[in-house]
Amino acid sequence: ERIVHFASKNGMDIDGLGGKLVSQLVDQELVKDVSDLYRLEESRIASLERMADKSARNLVEALEKSKSRGLERVLYALGIRHVGEHLARALASAYPDMGKLMSASLEELTEISEIGPEVAASIADFFSHPENREILKRLKTAGVSFQPKLRPRSAELSGKTFVITGTLDSYSRDEAKRAIEDRGGKVVSSVSRKTDYVIVGGDPGSKYDKARELKIPVIDEAELRKLLRD
Repeated sequence: ERIVHFASKNGMDIDGLGGKLVSQLVDQELVKDVSDLYRLEESRIASLERMADKSARNLVEALEKSKSRGLERVLYALGIRHVGEHLARALASAYPDMGKLMSASLEELTEISEIGPEVAASIADFFSHPENREILKRLKTAGVSFQPKLRPRSAELSGKTFVITGTLDSYSRDEAKRAIEDRGGKVVSSVSRKTDYVIVGGDPGSKYDKARELKIPVIDEAELRKLLRD
């Protein structure tokens, strides 16, 4: 599951590396942890069940391409408990140097506004394990970039919290979330009195009803585009 998460679209986005193939790689002891992915040889991949030469070549190319995803994607892909996409971005922004992040104290981590004591403890615990530090060392040796690729952020939505419900036409959920976060906003999964806007697409669910009940502003995609200035 760790390897599947690492390869997922929002992680390192390794096209063609799904659960069934990961299971084969693990069962045949070709991969024991995520760093082993970057040691795979095309001929060995091609010998696996339902894998042809072209598929093996495509996977090797996808692995090579994934090396340049950037620090924030690596931090998310590692599967650190409590660290989702938003916190991975916050960590990469506060600690653009992986070495300094690995040695950051609990007190230093909690100075990041989005991180509380429980999350800080989880991050520090992850980096305290020698096996995790060794995996990171092997990833770096394999050529995986630990340099941030954060896009410039504006602050026009700073402090604003959004919830998305229903199907959007102009954006995927991930695209809308990233666009909001790039402008300093935050996207959460549930509606509360702290929510500033609920973005409603087609066939909205109970979150729409909750927003109406709490009298939270409900906006559609056109209004979202105005906020984003797209």
